[in-house]
Amino acid sequence: MKTILTNKRISIQTRKRVLQCYIEPILMYGCEAWTVSKQIEKKLKAIEMWFLRRMLRISWTEKKSNKEVLEEAQAKPSIINKVRKRQTTFFGHMMRREGLEHLVTTGMIDGKRSPGRQREKMADGMKEWLQISKVTEMMKLTREREIWRDMITNAMRHARSPVYSHVSDTILGLETIRTLGQQNAFLSQFDTLQDKHTSASLNKIHLDLNTIRK
Repeated sequence: MKTILTNKRISIQTRKRVLQCYIEPILMYGCEAWTVSKQIEKKLKAIEMWFLRRMLRISWTEKKSNKEVLEEAQAKPSIINKVRKRQTTFFGHMMRREGLEHLVTTGMIDGKRSPGRQREKMADGMKEWLQISKVTEMMKLTREREIWRDMITNAMRHARSPVYSHVSDTILGLETIRTLGQQNAFLSQFDTLQDKHTSASLNKIHLDLNTIRK
């Protein structure tokens, strides 16, 4: 594999594709259950740059910055966002499934919290990535599959494109307002109807959400 990744006769695009197909799946194995702390996030970014530097045969003595390496490789940092996407997708699937996984994820078990500052949880990282204020709101939003999918798509778009043109900013702002409107409409109706648990109430939410999307 090293011979292929460092072979300059092969285009950098092809070598990056090999990296994505054969190396990244091994690196991200089981990432759906990771609690990605700042330290782990830093290590993931470091290993991504480590691969790019060796693919381009850039020695540490050249003192090239990560920005210069990314420009030369025609790449953008992506591995942490792929991890977050997998986590949020899997989290939404578990929250919509009423089973043991849902029970464990929501923490509805007997016992008390330990004293002092609580450890960082997986949901905290996803909440920050999706730019949602509360974990409880995030859990409610997972129940509507299409809204949840749109939120993940928007988060990936923000992560991939940190700099926008004026026109792109305007379009993205309008899309964000539309998405927030959908979230607020769903949350308000969910809070009103969550205690009724009737098929008629669920159908009403579904119909109203379809109206919002139009």
